[in-house]
Amino acid sequence: DVAGFQTEIRSYLRHKESLAVSAVALERLEVCQKRGAGNPKFSEIQRLELYQDFAAALAGFSQARSMWSENPQAMTGEAAASLEFAKHALSHGDFGLAEMQLARTAALPRESLGERSLAQVRDLKDSLRFSRSKRKRERVQSHAKGPQDFFTGAFAL
Repeated sequence: DVAGFQTEIRSYLRHKESLAVSAVALERLEVCQKRGAGNPKFSEIQRLELYQDFAAALAGFSQARSMWSENPQAMTGEAAASLEFAKHALSHGDFGLAEMQLARTAALPRESLGERSLAQVRDLKDSLRFSRSKRKRERVQSHAKGPQDFFTGAFAL
């Protein structure tokens, strides 16, 4: 029947467009990964530009999934981009952003996450908890030292 055939053609074209969008998002993710791996010490501007590129890659994967919810490239790409984004945010002390990306990853369909990705999510959550705890201890210690330093040597002549 003609109507059914037209529907299948439209579906094919949406799938094809979805694959093209996810391919562009994948290219952007690969650029992010190369830039991030090659430069562990970013200036603030470089870090924010990298975050912007990760966000653009994620938006591309999300758009591709909205066109075709079962696009395998978009599902695995979105999971990979969220994990990489979380890793970079965590390594730069941006704990809230890392947590947001991990939550985004956990909300993705299970079929888009392999065992390796699930293990990475668990490891990153553990690292995030440890890093937050460490930062909290450092703050407590620095506040504990503050008044002592003030009274013991701030005005020494």
